[in-house]
Amino acid sequence: MRIPLAVTLLTLVSQVYAQGWSITANAPVPGSASASAMWGITVVSNSATLPAGPVAPGTFLTCSASLYGSSSLAMTWTPSVSGLAAPLAFTASSTCSSQVPITSVATTASGNAQIDLTLRAPSPVAGLLWVRVIAPGTPQSLSSSTIGLDLMADGSVEVSAQLGASSDPVVLPLQIPASGAVVRLSYNAQSTAPGVSQYVNLHRTIEALFIPNAPVVTPFATTGTGAAMTISHAFPGTVTLTIGPPPFTPALIVFGATPLNVPLLPTVTILVSPDILIANVGSITLPLPPLPSGTAIYAQGLVIDTAAVPRSTNSVRALWP
Repeated sequence: MRIPLAVTLLTLVSQVYAQGWSITANAPVPGSASASAMWGITVVSNSATLPAGPVAPGTFLTCSASLYGSSSLAMTWTPSVSGLAAPLAFTASSTCSSQVPITSVATTASGNAQIDLTLRAPSPVAGLLWVRVIAPGTPQSLSSSTIGLDLMADGSVEVSAQLGASSDPVVLPLQIPASGAVVRLSYNAQSTAPGVSQYVNLHRTIEALFIPNAPVVTPFATTGTGAAMTISHAFPGTVTLTIGPPPFTPALIVFGATPLNVPLLPTVTILVSPDILIANVGSITLPLPPLPSGTAIYAQGLVIDTAAVPRSTNSVRALWP
């Protein structure tokens, strides 16, 4: 029931905030793409460019070539995420492929581009950008593909869709001022198939949703702790807290409105007021509904180690902007 509930919450949020929200794209610098196919001494090659300026949703840069073997590249962006609803959402994708079915054939495709997405709200608002990476594939010595996401276009890439990138979603605090917030997407891809019966297909996708007035959930205090409480945002609008991975046994999860620092045992320090206690639970998934600004909720766990010694975890804070 967790996922349908979260979908319903996000759909309601999308409907409430539908007016005045928008995403536009602009290329700050020109982009380029090329594709070639070679058989013996015969070469077919093509190129394409993305001019600096506004970029419409859809495929904004594409190029292909074919001569017995084939190569192609396509880069896209859309202001939505399939199956998920939020007042602001976008998908960035890149596909780069090369194929050679017979001997003496070589194919290559490559391209690079930058687009700046400007996220606008009806009024200044704080929230979270939930980001998921989809980057299947196996290592290829002559091929690579990456999409980088840089909040505020300040040169710091917070999320990178590349081979081996974690598929676990991440959440990034984001303020949208009256002038809008910029998210820079940098696309770089190259696929090469230099031998017989080779096929290289590199597909990269970044999906992102902005959830307004959502709390930032982060580790808070670590005093006297001997175990860990971990945080996962596998689905937008929710958080999963986990304690007691083997060999530890989960004993208790505590929720409270007040941070504390009370040593109880050499291995246990109380860091959260015990307002709500849930026993014998190692993992719990909670919705993150809008609450008044400044609201804070704290959580902490207790586990039992292999020597039957209780150990407290760090505390976690959810803080509403």
